[in-house]
Amino acid sequence: MDLYDADFYSIIRMLFFFMMIGLFIILEVFIPLHSLGKEGGQKRRLLNWGVGMLSAVIAIPLSTLSAALFCEQYNFGLFHYFTVPLWLGFILWFLINDLVYYSYHRLAHAHRFFWYFHKVHHSDKSLNTTTAIRFHPLEYLAVNFIKISAIFIFGPYFIIIFFCDVIQAVIMLWAHSNLKINKTVERYLSLFIVTPRYHVLHHLEDPNAKNFATVLTIWDRLTKGKVDPIFEEEKINNLKLGLGPDKCYDNLTSMLLLDRLIEAIKKTNFAHFKYSLLTITIMIGFWILALFYPSVTQGMLGINVWWSLLYLVLACHFTMIVVSIYLHRSETHRAVRFHLIIRHIFRFWLWLATGTNRSEWVAVHRAHHQAPDTDKDPHSPAIYGLKTLFTSGFELYHKAKSEQVVEKYGIISDNDYLEKHWYSKYSIIGPIILLVIEILLVGIWAIPLWTLQMILQIMFQASIINGLGHYLGYRNFETKDKSHNITSFGLLIAGEELHNNHHQYPASAKFSFYSNEVDIGWIYILLLKKLGLARIKLKPLAKANLEFKKYRLKEE
Repeated sequence: MDLYDADFYSIIRMLFFFMMIGLFIILEVFIPLHSLGKEGGQKRRLLNWGVGMLSAVIAIPLSTLSAALFCEQYNFGLFHYFTVPLWLGFILWFLINDLVYYSYHRLAHAHRFFWYFHKVHHSDKSLNTTTAIRFHPLEYLAVNFIKISAIFIFGPYFIIIFFCDVIQAVIMLWAHSNLKINKTVERYLSLFIVTPRYHVLHHLEDPNAKNFATVLTIWDRLTKGKVDPIFEEEKINNLKLGLGPDKCYDNLTSMLLLDRLIEAIKKTNFAHFKYSLLTITIMIGFWILALFYPSVTQGMLGINVWWSLLYLVLACHFTMIVVSIYLHRSETHRAVRFHLIIRHIFRFWLWLATGTNRSEWVAVHRAHHQAPDTDKDPHSPAIYGLKTLFTSGFELYHKAKSEQVVEKYGIISDNDYLEKHWYSKYSIIGPIILLVIEILLVGIWAIPLWTLQMILQIMFQASIINGLGHYLGYRNFETKDKSHNITSFGLLIAGEELHNNHHQYPASAKFSFYSNEVDIGWIYILLLKKLGLARIKLKPLAKANLEFKKYRLKEE
C-alpha cells in the first residue's frame, strides 16, 4: 500500500468518525446535559443518520484527501511553494480550515439562498451528536467544494489534512452532543473551543442567535458574534431549539427539500428551467456513476490544473471574440462580413459554448440601441439597477426576447436550414453537449470547470458589458445615453469595454479611436481581413473616423 493512499485513509477517517458518533451516543445515555426535545427524539436520530449517510456517500468523489494527495504529488499550493514546516503547516491549516467554514456558516445565516439548505441542520429540536451530521446533501457538497478550493490554494500536506479533519470533526461532534462535563472545565475550554453549552445557544429558535463558531471560539470574539454559554441545567432545559412548531422536517423527503426546492425555482420564473434541471440531472447521474466506477472520475485525459486553466482562459476569450466581432459587430450592426467558413465556425461555437439563439440576441441588442437607458431599454442599469444586471441579467434578457421584438429586430444572415432546424431550435442543447464532452475528457473535474466557464461567459457577455458599460468608467462622447468606456484597454471582453465609443459610432467595426485605446476585437478583424476572410464595411468606418477628427478639432 502506498504511504498516502487516499482511499485507505478516507475509509479509516470515516470509520473513526462513526466510531466517535457511536461513543458519544452511548455517553449521552449516561451523562446527558439536557432533556430538550425528548418527544420524537429517536425518530429524529434515525433521520439524522439517514441524511448524514446519504451526504457522506454522495460526497465520496469530492474527497479532501484526494485533493491533498494531488497537491502533494505535484507540489501544488502555497505550503509547497514556500516549503512550510510540518508543525507550522498544521497550525496554519487548522486556523484556515476553521475560518473557511466559519465564513461559510455566517454566509449561510445571512443569505436567504444558503439558509434555505442550512435550516435543515437547525430544524432539530433536540441537540445531540447526530445533529452534527444533519446537513442537506447539497450543502455538504458545497462545503466540501469550498474546502477543496482552499486546499488547492494553500496546498496543505496530506497528513495535515487527515489529522485536522479528525480533530476538528471530534470537536464538532462533541459541540453538538448532549454530554455534560464539569462546569469549571467546560467554562475554561469554551474560551478556546466550542463546547455543548456554548453551541446550544446557536440552535435557539431566536433568528438572531449567535455563537456561530464550530471549532474555535476566537472567530466569534473577533466578529462580536459571541454570547456567554449557560451553565445552569435548569436554564438550558427551558430553551427552545429548532425553527418553530411548523418547521420540523420530520421525514427524509421534507429534509431533502426536493419538492419545495423545485416549487421555489418554478415560482421565480427561472429562464430555461427544464434545461437547468437536465444539466443538474446529468451532473448527479455522473456523480452516482463515479460511486460505482471510480475510474471515470479521471476521464480520458485526466486532470491537469494548468492545462484546465489554460483551456478556461482560451475558451472564454474565444467566446468573447465570437460574441463581439461576429454576433455584435457583424450580425447586429453589419459593420463587417466574414467568410462562409469563419461564419460556420463562429455559429457552431456560439451554439456549443453559449447556447445563444442568434436572432434573439440580435433583436434584444437592436432594441437596446433604439432607446438606451430609458424604460424601453431591455437591460439598462439606470432602470433596473446595477445589482439586478449582475444577479438577474440572464432573466432580463429572457423577458426581453418577446415574439414581437424578435420579429421586428431579429433579422440575421445565414438563416438557413441548419439555423432553423438545429442551432435555433435546439440552442440550449449545445452547452449540455459541451458538459458531456468535458466530463468524458477530464472526469469529475469537468463539473466545476464547465460551471465556471458558463458563469464567466454570462458575466462578461451580459453583466459587465450591459451593466458596467452604462455605469462605470469614462466618457469620450456626450451621447444621449449613460454609456461609458469601462477601460481604455479592450482586452478582457474583446474591445466591448469601449462601450461609449461604440454608442457614438454603432455602425463602426472599430471601437477604439484615441491613441491610448486598444480594441483587440478590431485587431482580430484586421488579421482575418489580411487572410481574405473578412470584409469591412468601409463607409461607416470612414464616416466614424471623419466625425471623430472633427470632434477632436472642436476639442482643441
